[in-house]
Amino acid sequence: MSNLMDYLAWRGDLPFEAVPFDEVDAAVCSMLCYLSPGEKAMAGSATLEEVLPDMLESAAGGNQYAKERAAMAEKLPGCPRYAGLRIRAFINRVDMEEALQFSAMVITLPGGDDVVAFRGTDSTLAGWEENFVMCYETPVPAQSAAAAYLAAVAETSARPLWAVGHSKGGNLAVYAAAHTPPEVRARLKGVYSLDGPGLDEETLSSAAYRSLEGRLHALIPQGSIIGLLMGYHSKYTIVRSSAGGLQQHDVFSWQVERGAFLRESETSFSSQTADSALHDWLRQASPRERRVFVTTVFDTLKRTGATTTAEIRKDPARLIAAIGQTTLDLDPETRRMVLSLFGQFVALGAASALNVGLKMDWARALENLLTPKASEANTDAGKPAD
Repeated sequence: MSNLMDYLAWRGDLPFEAVPFDEVDAAVCSMLCYLSPGEKAMAGSATLEEVLPDMLESAAGGNQYAKERAAMAEKLPGCPRYAGLRIRAFINRVDMEEALQFSAMVITLPGGDDVVAFRGTDSTLAGWEENFVMCYETPVPAQSAAAAYLAAVAETSARPLWAVGHSKGGNLAVYAAAHTPPEVRARLKGVYSLDGPGLDEETLSSAAYRSLEGRLHALIPQGSIIGLLMGYHSKYTIVRSSAGGLQQHDVFSWQVERGAFLRESETSFSSQTADSALHDWLRQASPRERRVFVTTVFDTLKRTGATTTAEIRKDPARLIAAIGQTTLDLDPETRRMVLSLFGQFVALGAASALNVGLKMDWARALENLLTPKASEANTDAGKPAD
């Protein structure tokens, strides 16, 4: 089966003048944005060859996805289609206190267009917390930063613009396009969201968002879970993936034929089940309840002293201790609220749906996190009822 790397072999010799920018090029730029090009691309404009060593270093020691992106980046300079592309305006901000994780870059194509690429969620807890905050608050800090970034980039040149991103980066690309000044929005040739979460209802119903019709391209794999979160776009394209479960979120698993991803007619049963259960759960929980739930989970994770998900996995004992302390510190009302939301989550089948799609025992993980142990529950026994 053919994927992004095969596309580079097939189409890498065709300049953009011969074959215009397409959805697979949008995926290439979105994956490139996960690699950090260093100070040269912060201070000014640099060629891909100049920043490639920094990009490869940023992926060193990373997971499977980082290795895939690094392998792709190494091939690009040898492809006439991408040779000579330049990178500028790189920004990377992570703020644990603000729950902000925002990174973006401008990729100037050999044909002259500027592709504004927004990075998806990285391994920082700040990034993951910001994703969950989206379920009760808009805009989150990264969305505001994305809109400001797109407008600022537009002021630096008169080139045609594209906005692209994968995962949260796709959400940021669409949010920025819908909240940038009208004159900037008019210059956008296209906006690509690759399995990115949807948007709030206010944005989806706005005239600015509707003006993107025909230029907005939302792509999700047939087993999508992340891409169907929040209020999703009414028109989206389902693409074929060679992976299963949450691994379909990896764009390198998406199947390519010529200059496009292979299409599927509908999402999978597991995707539909998870989508229905999660949206039912969100409809039942008030914004305040969602806030309490998310805050409780991430306060627990922060107690470990970790700043990334990898650090938490390396030291489960610290997480267990943090769970115990959080359980003790919760007041009775908050504890009841969190456990009630967890009960609704299980009753609606959301946990089972996620288990099918992600192939992980999420129900047990959540139960361990949120349910007080017997010894801890007894600490409330002598307290008066409120």
